[in-house]
Amino acid sequence: MVAPDGLGFDVMNVQLVLGTHLRFDNSGRKTLKVDIDTWRGIRVRQLSVPAHGTAEWTPEHYGVYDYFNAGTTDFSGVKIDDGRGGKVYQVVARHRSANFPDPGYGVVVVTNRRGGGIPLSADYGSAEVPDPRQGRTVHAFMDRPRAWMEISSYTMTFKPWVLVVRAGQPIGLYNEDGMNHAFFPGSYPVMYDDRGHLRWYRDHFRGFVLHKDGGHRVVRFYRPGVHHVFCILHASPWRHTYRPHRMAGNFPYVMDAVIVVEPRPSV
Repeated sequence: MVAPDGLGFDVMNVQLVLGTHLRFDNSGRKTLKVDIDTWRGIRVRQLSVPAHGTAEWTPEHYGVYDYFNAGTTDFSGVKIDDGRGGKVYQVVARHRSANFPDPGYGVVVVTNRRGGGIPLSADYGSAEVPDPRQGRTVHAFMDRPRAWMEISSYTMTFKPWVLVVRAGQPIGLYNEDGMNHAFFPGSYPVMYDDRGHLRWYRDHFRGFVLHKDGGHRVVRFYRPGVHHVFCILHASPWRHTYRPHRMAGNFPYVMDAVIVVEPRPSV
């Protein structure tokens, strides 16, 4: 993991096998502070990487983590208007950063050697979603148990930020917001450890728009792996990171999310 001056990390998505380590190489002229948080915003490690030096992190648990340059980037909770004080944690560039509004961050998904081990997201079953004519009602497309992700009103944020599903499991997507949003594959490949050899893979699915005020879709991912999706209407790839669009209502937060697809159990 090389961290060039001002360019973020040259590897943005990593699938790591539990028991192995992630090495950060600092090619910059100053000490690099790297914070590593769970996707729910809990700090698990702080690294100090000396100029032209290295530091390593060995995760102790399966899960999904964010690593970020603590000098330029934060991992903050965005309040969700769900009546329950909900929060989604997202990366955001610090206002006084020289790179503002570009955050320097990446995602690490820690699994077993088969690509599993992380607890699956809850099957929500029938979900109550807004209907302007009837108040809150059960939407027909969510009438079967499945994992689902929504965009709440006035947040421009995927909720939850991480979903963990089985290969082939249906995922319900729902846009409650008053603006169109998009669901597209990440632009940067995933690095993973294939029995001691570093390899790469990319997302391969056709993105689509979720129309405002109730646009919805059901998707399935059949290939196990990491899918770092983002909204191309409100963010764009830029130098090993995603740059938020200034017109976005949640600026300077990045509108992205992570879907981890685990293999089906062996018969």
